[in-house]
Amino acid sequence: MGAKKNPQKPQDPNEELRRWEERFESFIELSSEWYWEQDEDFRFTLVTGSTAGHGGTDTKKFLGTYRWDRGAVPAGDGGSWDAHKALLKGRQPFSDFLFKRIDAKGDARTISSSGQPVFDDKGHFRGYRGIAKDITQSRRADQLLALEHAVSRRLAEAESAAAALKAVIRAICETEDWECGRYFGVDENAGLLRFAEGWSVPGDAIGRFIAGSRDVTYAPGAGWRAWHGRRNSRYGLPTLPRTRAWPK
Repeated sequence: MGAKKNPQKPQDPNEELRRWEERFESFIELSSEWYWEQDEDFRFTLVTGSTAGHGGTDTKKFLGTYRWDRGAVPAGDGGSWDAHKALLKGRQPFSDFLFKRIDAKGDARTISSSGQPVFDDKGHFRGYRGIAKDITQSRRADQLLALEHAVSRRLAEAESAAAALKAVIRAICETEDWECGRYFGVDENAGLLRFAEGWSVPGDAIGRFIAGSRDVTYAPGAGWRAWHGRRNSRYGLPTLPRTRAWPK
């Protein structure tokens, strides 16, 4: 008669849970997204993921804070958090909610976040959980492509060189969400930059600013960044090359 086999030892459910948590953490570290959880008051209790996926920001700094803290601003809804807060209070899921936040270097980052409410076995609300992703680069690429198309269209529709220049300035300002823009051209005879054209949103104060710019001039080295051929690192906009900033 053969020996009786020992029954297989039941697997510890806590050990299995630990393994799944390790797998999840490994996956999220490799992903460009990060995982977050919030309590009943919408404060972050967990934010985990690779710092490379969101501008090198230390996710631990978000613990105990709200999504609207630290100078964050929605990309839509006129920059107001009211609509998003109302959605959270209604315990509604949300997808691809966009907002902007300034990182440690002072650069604006665009974040896309999706979440769903969490309820316990008795149906009591326990907070939210979801994922988020830094989409700054992809969104910037989309904006520049849209700007290129807008500029080409407005140049084709313009009736004069002055109208074309103003249309281009407006397209750039609307893409960058700027209130006004000015273009200064080179006066070779005087050796100065002079105001050539500008655009602004409606408003008395900003209208006076544009009007006052018509008498403004800049000499080489007089403090205007573009005149020195520097680059606007925040927006990646090219300016005059440093070696050719002053025409001969």
